[in-house]
Amino acid sequence: MAKSAPTKPEQFADQSNYWKPKFLQSAFVQLSGCIALFQGYIDGGTYVALSTLALSIYAAASVVENKMLKE
Repeated sequence: MAKSAPTKPEQFADQSNYWKPKFLQSAFVQLSGCIALFQGYIDGGTYVALSTLALSIYAAASVVENKMLKE
């Protein structure tokens, strides 16, 4: 019997936490927000909102990933 392609949770289960898409996307948002802050494109309040949103999305993705891995 042929092996089926791994589903997304199984595909990322054995990866390092630093190479998972949710971490990479959050890191990109944080870094680009930091650069925009220092370049003067956004102010401090916008940076705080951006960081809060990025980390909230990362946390929600972690909960969903853990739930899918347990099933």
